[in-house]
Amino acid sequence: MSLLNDKRVNLYLLIIISCLTSRCTNIPSGYSNITEFYFPLYDLKEGMFYEYECDDEIFPNEYIFMQLKEDKEGKYLIFNQYDGNLNKIQSSREDILSNGTRLTEMSLYSHDENGTTDHAVEINHGNQFPFWVKDSLGIFVTNLSIEWDDSTQISIIRNKKFAGLVNYNWEGVEQDAVLLQTRQLTTQHQNGDLEVEGSGKQWFVKNIGLVAYEKYFDENNRLFYELKHRYDTKTFQSKFGIK
Repeated sequence: MSLLNDKRVNLYLLIIISCLTSRCTNIPSGYSNITEFYFPLYDLKEGMFYEYECDDEIFPNEYIFMQLKEDKEGKYLIFNQYDGNLNKIQSSREDILSNGTRLTEMSLYSHDENGTTDHAVEINHGNQFPFWVKDSLGIFVTNLSIEWDDSTQISIIRNKKFAGLVNYNWEGVEQDAVLLQTRQLTTQHQNGDLEVEGSGKQWFVKNIGLVAYEKYFDENNRLFYELKHRYDTKTFQSKFGIK
């Protein structure tokens, strides 16, 4: 091998090493990296449960389980959501990319006296959480099509927008947080279309993740949930008897 080729090889190796040590985070000018505000990704290998409480006691608590996994295609997050009776109502997978997370698999579940029904979900656009953001720029779209039953199809279009770096008082302490604003259009296709529009907000605290979310359906219908407890898997299973 010539000396010139040796120099090229050495240069190539230096570039690889530089990328590995710096994680190649070439953030565009004017953008902020908010990766650490999404759930503590690399502390989730054993899984963790988040418990959210509504400010209206009529509505039961909600629970989310999340776990970091890895396959030959890369790292991804598994989410399972449970209702107040600890019935699983949603499961999903989000692939972790260099610029954010992307929803790649999803199932919804309903429960009645006949058991549990799994509803197929087609993901048309799966943007979930951006890692690079800039004030007032960029709309992150999730677009889903759901076969609820033989006669009912549901479509959901959800837009998220970065609304700024803010402070959020969680557990009596002012925390650095990211605020996302959301808008959602849900359409039920059954003997004509029935549309419901909603909006909301999501607060993500650094190294904790989603600590609060707010949903508005109209002026008289508002729901606000806040993170009350976090459990490792063993503690949650012991307390609630769920596997």
